[in-house]
Amino acid sequence: MIDRSSLRLAFAAVLQHLSARQRGALILRDVLRFSASEAADILGTVVSVNSSLQRARTRVREAGVGTTHSASRPHPNSGPGSSAT
Repeated sequence: MIDRSSLRLAFAAVLQHLSARQRGALILRDVLRFSASEAADILGTVVSVNSSLQRARTRVREAGVGTTHSASRPHPNSGPGSSAT
């Protein structure tokens, strides 16, 4: 099991290798759990946010830092009947 401080340090290090748009998409969607449309209000279109997010997740995986723990938690607005994407 990896301790939290090591994981935080690794995540902070990998963020430095992402573009500003990729960093923004990753933080808004996977850390702060914004919906795609909420992130798009800040960063551009939903398509560009999703594309940036996929590129960021790939770079994070390549660096060996997983996002599965945060990504596996449901978004607070993602229940049945929700419009969160």
